[in-house]
Amino acid sequence: MGNLQKTRIAIQEYTNTLETDESIWLSIRKPEIQTKIRQFLYKTMHGTQKIGKFWSSIPMLAHREHCQTCGMTETMEHILTKCKEPPARIIWPLVEQAWPNNQLDWPRVSIGIILGCGRIKKHENHDQDNQNENALSRQKNQGAARLATILISEAAHLIWVLRCERVIHERHHSDNEITTRWKKHYQHEVGK
Repeated sequence: MGNLQKTRIAIQEYTNTLETDESIWLSIRKPEIQTKIRQFLYKTMHGTQKIGKFWSSIPMLAHREHCQTCGMTETMEHILTKCKEPPARIIWPLVEQAWPNNQLDWPRVSIGIILGCGRIKKHENHDQDNQNENALSRQKNQGAARLATILISEAAHLIWVLRCERVIHERHHSDNEITTRWKKHYQHEVGK
């Protein structure tokens, strides 16, 4: 299953809304997502990062095909959500702890939620209560959705950056260093 379909399914499970290809692609361009992260999400959606099987035919670098910790072929889904290396293991719980909003439930983070983070919104029931929702409540929901978009996109990108530093530059990060980088990053981006 391709990343676009994984995104559509994840967003539908979370919001009860079936997204079109166009709405998913446009969501990557939302202004609350930094340009460098838009580029990262676009490349991830297309699967153009040099990971996994890309390295299998390059003799001196064939070892990069597999995660050195988990032994699995590296995919973006593995790197961002399943790897036992510290970045994903540490950052996602920190992101969830930073989630201050009771307007939206925190989503189960998956590659689909990451790629579709710009489409996160309150689950639609299509019932009478939803139709009578007041303007203040809608604003709170929109604010919560924007914050979720920022937190998820920033966290995924930081996990990718830390992975690249580890694999390409052979720089290993302590748990404390990863936590500190996320907190500084979070305060900088959310505090704007």
